[in-house]
Amino acid sequence: MAIILGCNTLYPHDTKLTNERYFGLPELKTAIDTIKNAGFVACEFSHYSQLNDDDRRAAGDYARAQGVRPWSAHAWKSIPAETDKLDEGVADLTACLENAAQLGVSLVVVHAAQGPDPLSAARWAVFREALIRLAPIAGRHNMRIGVENCYPREDLLGMAGVIHSLDLPEIGFVVDTGHAILRGMTPAEAIHIMGAKLFSTHIQDNHGQHDDHLPPGRGSSINWQETWQALNDVGYQGVRMVEITDCPANRPANAKQDTQDAFDFLQTLL
Repeated sequence: MAIILGCNTLYPHDTKLTNERYFGLPELKTAIDTIKNAGFVACEFSHYSQLNDDDRRAAGDYARAQGVRPWSAHAWKSIPAETDKLDEGVADLTACLENAAQLGVSLVVVHAAQGPDPLSAARWAVFREALIRLAPIAGRHNMRIGVENCYPREDLLGMAGVIHSLDLPEIGFVVDTGHAILRGMTPAEAIHIMGAKLFSTHIQDNHGQHDDHLPPGRGSSINWQETWQALNDVGYQGVRMVEITDCPANRPANAKQDTQDAFDFLQTLL
């Protein structure tokens, strides 16, 4: 199977954003053009909840017309960790799923809240119940939900215990390579914990100190050959999605160059 490379739309501007962080349809179109021109053939939509219904449909249509597959959308609402927040959290994520369906994506990326007692049985019970409620909603739209690794190994192991035991076809993981290395794991270790439940990726780099979201290959902390091999080890066949940022720290903002550098580096891994 051919490996498909994608990039997120979180970088539509050639200059660093300061106070204004609005991403409308024109900005998404600019980002999609940048992604396409770099050589990527898939995208992940960021800040899509800020669009209205018509603009979300138009954004998905525009990507497809440019030959860029709408693969995923990043929801900025988290899976709840506390019982008294369960209903509200599921309702918020239901809206995120409904909105993402208008883009025509296959996957919605979510974070999981930790709550006051991150590793308690109560936290995992709420996490489990939320996933059970959300799975059929995603399934109605032929979408899946990928939970991103944001915290240390113990947290990922707890999430993996729930997700693997549920074995719901709509529920899996998204590996964020930068988060893994900052939380005491190699990306390869996180990938192997996720296993066959790995649904997508956030491929990004750093120097082991901050969540820089550098284009892969620009940092110094990640063994990319090992990471690439781990994806092969678990039989991952989804899009290999880059996640870079519109607010680069300690470096000039250059959307086109960063996007192109990310594509060129992944090509070397191929």
